Amino acid sequence: MEIGAIYELRTSKLQVVVLPRGLTWAYFPIHEYRVVSDKITLQPGTKVLLTISERIYTQKQTCDDLAHHFGHVLCYLRKPGWIHDCVDADRAARQCGLEALLRLVPQP
Repeated sequence: MEIGAIYELRTSKLQVVVLPRGLTWAYFPIHEYRVVSDKITLQPGTKVLLTISERIYTQKQTCDDLAHHFGHVLCYLRKPGWIHDCVDADRAARQCGLEALLRLVPQP
């Protein structure tokens, strides 16, 4: 991952939570009274919540999900007022170097 993206992710606006069950998903924007799960206590100042599931479906699916949702997080942190979609998230993931994560998976 490129150093600029790492600095962008090192913000108090991002909270990352690993859950034993559930989805790998980026939730944004987080408002003061939003409840995603009763098992998650949001930290003050959180604007983006990234949940990462401990459950591994397949190595490829897990790597794809991580790269895609980190892409969504980067898009929101860079331009919170903009509307972006999954294509934008995938582009952001590739541009910041997460395609290396996707290459970890052996291709059939």
